[in-house]
Amino acid sequence: MKYTYSTISDVSKDIKAGKVSSVDLVTNCLHQIEDLNPVLNAFITVLAEEALEQAAAADLEIKNGKWKGPLHGIPVAVKDFYDTRGIRTTAAFAQFKDRIPSNDAVVVQKLKKAGAILLGKTNMHELGKGTTSVVSFFGAVHNPWNPEYVAGGSSGGSAAAVAAGLCFATVDTDAVGSCRLPAACCGVTGFKGTYDLISAKGILDGEKTEDDIITLGHVGIITRAAEDTALLLNVLADPHVSKNDYSKAMGSPKKYRLGVATNYQANEKN
Repeated sequence: MKYTYSTISDVSKDIKAGKVSSVDLVTNCLHQIEDLNPVLNAFITVLAEEALEQAAAADLEIKNGKWKGPLHGIPVAVKDFYDTRGIRTTAAFAQFKDRIPSNDAVVVQKLKKAGAILLGKTNMHELGKGTTSVVSFFGAVHNPWNPEYVAGGSSGGSAAAVAAGLCFATVDTDAVGSCRLPAACCGVTGFKGTYDLISAKGILDGEKTEDDIITLGHVGIITRAAEDTALLLNVLADPHVSKNDYSKAMGSPKKYRLGVATNYQANEKN
């Protein structure tokens, strides 16, 4: 399918114009998951039936002129750190393998309100405490470019899923690189927002993990392009913190400075 590796920006226009349906997009993502997830192990939980039902409802809404915005009908996933009502949320941790929360995390609520289609929950490094996504109760995540390599972590399943066309975007976490590292390993775009830009409420809500990773973590986003990250930010950012239109900012004539570190030398371990 030509949309497998497309950006949300491009696909959204065609959904709105009726050139492709949300059901078609979800079906294609599910085929990708069926074909590739046995190797990549990017998803812990796949919500095939629920996603197709959501997609059919989205198609009907859009057909009737009730388009909700650029995420309407777009298949996405969330890191298995975020609570999902009635759907297990495990953090890839044995103790939480059967944990089923009663409420959605704030980011999940916002995705649903925007009309995004939740495909499932992505695999990760156990409790977010690692940079490889090798340590997981559900097994290691593998890099889509070479399954012998790590996908990075802790949001390794998310980065692998976006890179391999299993979904169009994911919502993740990042304390010391948990979103940006796997994005770099898998060749996609990783974004770490500033504190409180996006609400983190609903990460293992009510659980006592004694883990600074959750306390220090920011909400992260993984997409295939910076423009797509801006679209998600417009939906997820707390309006009390920022009222920016991030999509418009992408076209700003403002000049930015990019810093590149050159004062280091990497050593290859023999």
